[in-house]
Amino acid sequence: MVLTCEMCGSSLDVNKAINDVVTCEYCDSATNIHGFIHLNMSSNERAAALMKRGFVLIEFKVWDKAKVVLSKAVEYDPENAKAYLGLLLVDTERSKEEQLASYKEVLSDYKNYQKALQFADVELKKRLEAYNDETVERKREEEKKQQERERKQQEREAREQRAREKREEVARKHRKKMQKVAMVLLLVLVVITTVVLRSRSLALDNLRTYSDLPSVVEWVSQERSPHDINERGLTPIGRSGIYTVNSSLVRAAGFSEIHIRQQTVVLQGVTRFANIDFNNTNHVRDELLRMYGIEAEVSQSGGEVRSSGQGALMALNISRTPTRVSIAFEKEGVPVVIRMVRNYTWDLTPRTPGVTRTGSLDNWIREVNWTVTIGDR
Repeated sequence: MVLTCEMCGSSLDVNKAINDVVTCEYCDSATNIHGFIHLNMSSNERAAALMKRGFVLIEFKVWDKAKVVLSKAVEYDPENAKAYLGLLLVDTERSKEEQLASYKEVLSDYKNYQKALQFADVELKKRLEAYNDETVERKREEEKKQQERERKQQEREAREQRAREKREEVARKHRKKMQKVAMVLLLVLVVITTVVLRSRSLALDNLRTYSDLPSVVEWVSQERSPHDINERGLTPIGRSGIYTVNSSLVRAAGFSEIHIRQQTVVLQGVTRFANIDFNNTNHVRDELLRMYGIEAEVSQSGGEVRSSGQGALMALNISRTPTRVSIAFEKEGVPVVIRMVRNYTWDLTPRTPGVTRTGSLDNWIREVNWTVTIGDR
């Protein structure tokens, strides 16, 4: 069986009994472990004793025990205003009555305040209402401050929002402007590219007139003046009638320089002519026969460079690959001569830094140059 305090109803620890009597740690009432000690006290007296004990516990801020004792007190005396006041102190965790005025919340929101006010005498009721008025006023001031803070926060957020929207609008306008600029630049680039490509295409068409066998033969046959030449893709140099092909067009044009004379066109630095790649003499001759049915006359002379001794300079030996080839034929009565010349130069550039190169076949650099003459030989 659980032994409880007759005064407050709290559980008693029989192990702490002295001479078979246990003192309640909540209300200090004594109880015999062999049976209840019936206290000869009225309910109001019990309530008063419990309330006194409860306020002692409140003074030492023992909130849980104080709540148990004071709750028991109002059971014995339901109209005990001071007991309800004690419970209100427990609710607000205030150790003194006057501290209720500084509580952060409104006291009238608490049930124990309403009970204490209901049963309080005039003096206590006046104090309680004063405490509550202060909490109400402070709460109102705090709400005003909070509203002011919220208003300022909303104004700040509104300003930030307007500033953000303004920045976004500026950025949007800037992007729109940049898009327009980009579109204009793109359009200009497209136009320039189109013009450049068109100009390049027209230049190549003009240059290919002089590397196309039927076209250049027709041009010469018309006995056109050197001044009639279309200079698109060409740059005049020196004396009249000599032009260099623009460097970016040399590979596609198939030659690097053109000499225009009366009834004669001379192409130099030729890599392609009459739709023939100039890689070897047999190829050129065979292609003339295959493509145009032209029996070309071929003559060769010279020889390749060979060593004449250890450490000595090279000497020409004409018994091997020719250094000069001439391919001649006529097309629609116009003579055409294709000449190939191999030039040899001595290269003294060291292959290894600090090491001088000695004479050997590798020291000779062979340069092949093709020249095509259309017209008077």
